[in-house]
Amino acid sequence: MYLCSSVVVKKKMSETNSVSTKILVYDLPSESLKDLSKEDKDKVRAVRVTSTKLLHSLGVQATESVILVAPSKVSKIEQVVQKVNELYSNLRLELHPNVVVLPLFAEQQVSLSSLARARVEEKIDEAINRINILLSNISTITQSSTRRRIRANLQETRKQFITLKQFCDELGIQNLDFDYLISLIDQATSKLQ
Repeated sequence: MYLCSSVVVKKKMSETNSVSTKILVYDLPSESLKDLSKEDKDKVRAVRVTSTKLLHSLGVQATESVILVAPSKVSKIEQVVQKVNELYSNLRLELHPNVVVLPLFAEQQVSLSSLARARVEEKIDEAINRINILLSNISTITQSSTRRRIRANLQETRKQFITLKQFCDELGIQNLDFDYLISLIDQATSKLQ
């Protein structure tokens, strides 16, 4: 599925004009390589984490290293991939990320969307559980600096889930508990005022 020659991909694209979404498949060098010093491992880890965040800013994760790119982000793919390559290049360790962008056809989109949906449902459920635990313990958090830090984290989490919801809407992944999660985040944030 992923290893297609460009000729085959172009032929398939011209045969079926239903390609509206792209998938991004990536393999990033990690810090687990043997001959790296502790300092280099730390640098590689930081670049890998930053690169992963950049790639995930393009859409919804379907599997460990496959992202369904939101239609509104297709124009940003080249810029993000270039930034990831620059980050690894700046390490000066001869580590090269492998990022491939492929067209997504209707039958593939159905399969990958169901995988993405399962991942998003899991993320939402985990966040709902964390917020419910926070809400049940909120009265025990008395230190104002801790309350401010938690409020800031909640606001960042809210922003991330709103973006994820927008990506899911663009990709036709619907009927998820985003609204309930956002209302819980808002409730916790207001109780921390």
